[in-house]
Amino acid sequence: MLSAAVLFVGACGDDDGGATPATTVAPTVAADPDATAEPSFSATVEGLVGFEGKIVVGVLLPTAGGSPQGFVCLPIDADPWTGTGIFTTSAPDNPCDKEPPYGETIDSAGEYSLMLGVYTPGESAPEVCLETVATLFGPSSVTVGGASLVPDCTG
Repeated sequence: MLSAAVLFVGACGDDDGGATPATTVAPTVAADPDATAEPSFSATVEGLVGFEGKIVVGVLLPTAGGSPQGFVCLPIDADPWTGTGIFTTSAPDNPCDKEPPYGETIDSAGEYSLMLGVYTPGESAPEVCLETVATLFGPSSVTVGGASLVPDCTG
């Protein structure tokens, strides 16, 4: 199911080699206790090493199936790097295009498949990635240690 969403990433448009440290930090998902607030979902990647010049792309897909509900795109501009972004709607052919009418926050509570990956701009396959499940009800966030992103999402 996530492979279809990964095809969109190639449009984000460079290449540096990179590697993450050997330690692994499991992703954590936190939800605001106010489940009546409008749903939104943010992702933070902490301590990513060796990927300056690349981009973190995340996608949210309903676990029940269907099209991607939101994307996050974060340029990696330092080494080591930490960044946070909010998942929003994107143009169908470019997950990093947030120009109107896109750029709206996710507004549907539910269970989602979440994939975060580090991409060389213009490429369609991530160098390292993570797949997990996230439940969105009110403002929610996920924090991922850079070492949790692994080749082929096999962590």
